[in-house]
Order: sequence, then structure tokens, then C-alpha cells
Amino acid sequence: MITKGNVSTFSFYVRAFDTKNNYRNYGEPATQLSLEQAKEEFAKRCAQNPLSVNTMLGVEYSSKNAELNKHGVGAVDLLQCINGHLNLSEDYKLDEVLAHETLISVNAVSILKREADRLQRISDNATAKCAKRISDNIRTACVNTEAAEQLMKSLADEYGIDRVKDIVANELFGNNEIVNPKRFYTSSTSEDERILFLTESGAGRGNNLFIRDLKKPNSPFIQLTTDLDYQYYPIEVIGDQIYIYTNYGAPKNRIMVADINRPKLEDWKELVPESEAVLSNAEVIGGKLFLTYDKDASNHAYVYGLDGKQIQEIQLPSLGSVGFSGNKDDKECFFGFTSFTIPGATYKYDMDQNTYELYRAPKVQFNSDDFVTEQVFFASKDGVKIPMFLTYKKDLKKDGKNPVFLYGYGGFGISLNPGFSATRIPFLENGGIYAQVNLRGGSEYGEDWHVAGTKMQKQNVFDDFISAAEYLIDQKYTNKDKIAIVGGSNGGLLVGACMTQRPDLFRVAIPQVGVMDMLRYHKFTIGWNWASDYGTSEDSKEMFEYLKGYSPLHNLKPGTKYPATLVTTADHDDRVVPAHSFKFAATLQADNDGTNPTLIRIDSKAGHGAGKPMAKVLEEQADIYGFIMYNLGMKPKF
Repeated sequence: MITKGNVSTFSFYVRAFDTKNNYRNYGEPATQLSLEQAKEEFAKRCAQNPLSVNTMLGVEYSSKNAELNKHGVGAVDLLQCINGHLNLSEDYKLDEVLAHETLISVNAVSILKREADRLQRISDNATAKCAKRISDNIRTACVNTEAAEQLMKSLADEYGIDRVKDIVANELFGNNEIVNPKRFYTSSTSEDERILFLTESGAGRGNNLFIRDLKKPNSPFIQLTTDLDYQYYPIEVIGDQIYIYTNYGAPKNRIMVADINRPKLEDWKELVPESEAVLSNAEVIGGKLFLTYDKDASNHAYVYGLDGKQIQEIQLPSLGSVGFSGNKDDKECFFGFTSFTIPGATYKYDMDQNTYELYRAPKVQFNSDDFVTEQVFFASKDGVKIPMFLTYKKDLKKDGKNPVFLYGYGGFGISLNPGFSATRIPFLENGGIYAQVNLRGGSEYGEDWHVAGTKMQKQNVFDDFISAAEYLIDQKYTNKDKIAIVGGSNGGLLVGACMTQRPDLFRVAIPQVGVMDMLRYHKFTIGWNWASDYGTSEDSKEMFEYLKGYSPLHNLKPGTKYPATLVTTADHDDRVVPAHSFKFAATLQADNDGTNPTLIRIDSKAGHGAGKPMAKVLEEQADIYGFIMYNLGMKPKF
């Protein structure tokens, strides 16, 4: 952005200037004015010429700085300063903002449109109509001072300047989402660095997409989408065509194409339509589209032409996960492949012959020929069929006595595809079964599968996991004294909810960095961003009661025999704050009847998990597997 501060929060406001003066010398450049002095001076000038509104802009929001910078009163806006809604950061530089008018669109337009639409739905009065006109015309006004002046004069003539100021300040800015929005921004460029992509997320389940043509000096960002409930991700730019991966109008995803000269959503064309399988990834390599689809949670790969027609399927080594690598004009293509029994290997693919050869494979002391992976399907509590992968030794006997490592996640549209982990080797070699369940809440079957495990349908996720354990018992793979359940983050919530709902069904529980307090999770660090999946206790009485009904912390009962439990967290986890694990472990220790141990493992100088040094990873996994194998009665041989 054009300020020194953090780019995560912006707001929209109307700024007025005396038309006889240039903004750079509007105030005394060297004068340090207090906010109150600036308000008084600016209000006086605005009163002399109330309709001299030259532009509408977006600036960084800050409530910490009461003093203005060297640009003095020129940095104060008409509405917000007079009404006392917004203070401006000392880092703010007016000339830089006016020179780079583009990013007002990032939050201002989409938020204002949503708010204006809300007002329109609830009322058809002057307030709603005026707000709608502001939001509809904000794009042009932001980059055209004449258009901004005409808009304000038109609004003032129709509604009166006092009414317009009141609508903007109190109706639009009265919404805290507008004044202080919480957003994430990521940027990338096309391979030829012509187009800059900007994605905005942080509300809803998706993102907005903006583009900027870097070949044109001072070109503005153009907002392509305005609905944060859908996903829009650019794949590549070929000529004037932008290839985009999206679930807009397609819960199982599709490929659409936008023309750089007419890039907005309403002008996009469908290239590859939605299919029965879930489109999970797309790349442009060697002038072709490489599409990865999920079928029953396992990857399948296809090559398409840029015209959207299928050329061929790539037959992968087995059920597993694949990822392609290459540039849009490359003659060579590589892909990585892994499964539960195949460590991640790299293959070189011949596009013309549709063949591949092993390029590089890691050296792992593991004989994959000794093991087998099968996929089973079982009925959940409501009858929905749930897939599960099972990996174990080929000579395993289904005698109901095998130890099971039951893993799941079930949230935020994250699919659990097959993958290799060296940490599982000792467990598998000592007769264990690794079971990975594809719960609702993920995206294995598209967005509908995801939504079926969110908010007031979250119990579906726990029912799926419990049903998986019951299936393994019914089919004689194991028994309730041989099952360990494991999950991290949202998966930690899964483990916490299941062990409190069915403490009799599991022998060991490992909730890792879990969300355990569902009534207050949104009040800590990034927790607010999970509301699209969970809902919050502040949404409604019904949502409060629903969350309370499964919140692990609030469903522990004194005198209950809970599974042997190892809670794990870290002192610097700023994603799921360790307080979740601290409170849960303390309450569990107090309520457990004492039959089984309750421990908490608190890592130091570590966070949620990403980027953890290998030494810490090994130490943690050794503790987890040691705890599991001991409490399942295993006598491992290494």
C-alpha cells in the first residue's frame, strides 16, 4: 500500500478541499496541528465551500495517533474529521495516496456495496437510495475528481448536503466492518510479470480478486469480483486471457476465462465446466492445462488444451496425491507423487507420449511391498457414506486386536488426500493400522461436503469420526481398547469433542493445538477468521447453545473415565492460543476419574507447527507415538 503502516485495514471516506488550492499546499506544510485544531480549521474552510469535494479515497485506519503529519490539515477529511470518527496515522502521506489512488477499492467498494445492499433490502427510503448511489459510483469517483465533484453535487441537490454527510458518517460508517475491516491480502504476478494479482480474504469462505496491468504506468487496480463467499484464483495469463480456477456457480469447481480488456466477473466465459469429480488444482504448463481432480479423496490427473477440451488422462502409480511443476512455455514437465506407502517422489513427464519416468526418489528404510492400502466406505449416523483409507501390513489378521491410529480433520474445506509420513513407519511395522477418515467439513466432494460440516451442522463431523471407530470395531479390525484418535488444530477440536461425547469408545486421545473453547475462540488472535466455519456464540442464542453443546471445554463431566490423553500445544502459538489447551487439560485433570493419565506437552519457542525445526518435530512425534504405543499395550521392536 502507499502508507508505511500495515495494509490489512482500510476504510472509505469523502475528502473535501478548497478548489482554489492544490492539496499539497492546502495547509501550512511545516505546521504541526492537533487533531482538534485541524478539525476546527478544516470545518471552517468546508463551511465556506461545502460542495468543493474533489475526490474520494481510502486510507489506513488508525485510532492511535492524534497528531497530524507535516501535511497538516490537508490530510483531514470532511466527514470523518468533523464527526470525530477517524484519526489519521502519522505514517499517512497525502501526496502518495493521491498518486496511487488504486487500493481504495480493496475494501471500500466491496464493503460499501454489501452495506448499501443491506440498507436497500431493509428499506427503500432516501437513506438506502443515497447509500446505493454512493457505492455504485465510488469506482469512478475514486479516480476522477470531476466525477467525484459531480456525484457529491448531485447527491447534495437531491438530498441536501447535511443529509449526505449524515448517511455516509452514520449509516455507512456506523458499521464497524466498514470502519475497521479485518482482511488478508496476498499478491502474485503472471509468469511474464504483466499482470499483478491481488486477493482479498478474511470474511466468508472465499476471496475477492483484483488485477493491475503492470505494463501500463500508474494503472489502477481493477476489482473483478465482489463476493467473499466464493473462491477465485488466477492460474495464468495467455495473451489477453486470464485463466481462473473458481467455485463460483460450481460447488465442485471449474475453469473460467476473463479477458484483460473486460475482466469483470459478468464477462467471464466458462472453459472447463464442473464435473462429477472435484477439480482440486490447475496449472498451465507447455501450452496445456494440467488439471487435478479428486475422486473419492484420491487425485486423478488430466491434460486439457487451452480450448478446454480433454486430451488425455495421466495414469498415476496408485491411489495418491500429485502436484505438477513447470512453466507455461516449458517443453518439460515434472510432477511429485506420494501415497500412504510411497514416499514423495519426482517423475519426469513426456507430454507427447503421455509417459513418465522416475526422476528422483528419497531413500527411506521402508519396504512398501510389505504393506497395503485399502479404501472403505461406511455409513455415518445419518446414513451418509464416508470414505476412509486404511494402511497396514499385508499379513494383518482381522481378529479385533489390532492397534489403530485414527486420524481426521473435517473443516475449512481442507481435503485429506493420501500421503506418506516417515513418523508412521514404527507404528505400521509393529502391527498398527493407520486410518485416515475423509470427514464432512473438508472438500473431498466439493463445497457442499464442506458446508455439511460447518456451523449448526458441525456435529456431522464428530458423528462421522465416531462412526469410523465403530465401523473398525464391527469389521474386526480392532476394539475400543486399541484405538487412538489424533488430530491437530481444527482436528484437535475434533478429538476433544469426540472424547467428551464418547469417552468409552477410545483408549487414547491426542488433541494437538486444538480449539477447545468454542464460546470464546473468536476473541483471541486470529480466531475471528474461523467464524465462517464455526459461527460464534454472539451470533444468536441458538448458535450459542449449539456451540456450547459440543465445546470440548464445556462438556467435560466430573468423575468420568476419559481416555489416556496427551494434550499438545506451544507457548508461542498465535493461531490457536495455548490457553485453549491449558484450560482443557486443567479441567480434564480435575474431572477425570483417575483411571487413565492426563498429560499436557507444552513446547517452548514454538508455535502452531509450521516452520518447526526438525529436532523439535522428532521430539514431539517420539513423545506422541511413545504415549500411544504404551497406552495401547504395544511392545514395539525397532
